[in-house]
This record gives sequence, C-alpha cells and structure tokens, in this order.
Amino acid sequence: MIFKQPKINKTNSGPPAGEAGFTALVVVVVIGAAVLTLALSTALLGVRELEIATTIDRGVATKTFTDGCLDTALLALRLNPLPVNSDFTDSIGRCIITVSDEGAGRRRVIARGIVGENEQSLEVLITTFPASRSITINNYTIPI
Repeated sequence: MIFKQPKINKTNSGPPAGEAGFTALVVVVVIGAAVLTLALSTALLGVRELEIATTIDRGVATKTFTDGCLDTALLALRLNPLPVNSDFTDSIGRCIITVSDEGAGRRRVIARGIVGENEQSLEVLITTFPASRSITINNYTIPI
C-alpha cells in the first residue's frame, strides 16, 4: 500500500511583512503619544499646585503684615488717644491706617496692608481710656 503525502498549501495567514512593520510602528507611536500626554498633564498639575501654594503663602504674609499694621495703630492709640491717620511703607509692603472718631471715646480703626499684588483689610472698633492709657477692642472684623 502506497500512501500519498497530502499537499499542504503554504500560504501565510498573517499580513505581509511590510504591513506588520507598519502596524507595529503605529502602535508604538500611539502608546508614545499616550505616555507623553500623561507626563505633560502630570507636570502641568505640579506647576499649578506650586502656583496655588505660592498664592496661599502670599495671602498669609499679607494677613500677617496687616495684623502688624493694626497692632501699630492700636499701640499708637493707646499712647495717644487722638485719631491720627498714617500711611507708611517698609521692606515688606505698604500700610494704610485710617482712624475715625465714633464719639464717646470710641474709635474705628481700619488697617489696610498691601504686599505686592495682595491686599488685606482689618477693622476694629475700640474704646479708649486716656487716664489709664488702655483700650478695649469692642469689635474685630475682616471685611470681605
């Protein structure tokens, strides 16, 4: 008995060699673009976080400076109860103090601190006692 070898068709079931290389190149480019987009987004988020932290830091510095301006004004009123407005600049920023007489020994003090581009105001209503060189803070407000 003689067996015959069946004929095997030697056709390639995949794409031709040129198309396989092109497909691989497209996949590499798409994955590279996705990785580049993620890296760029992460970097931009980091920069934005730094900007927010810097803005918050400047706001806190302005609030602290304005609080110091208010302390200066209150000390001056404690030593001399006559209302005196002042405007001065130091190495940190500019301080504008406005004092108005409300009657019966009461004064309204508004301290405005300006540090760079940031500005903060604080307002207090006080009662002065010239005989004892003391003051009482009746109301403390941070205007919006």
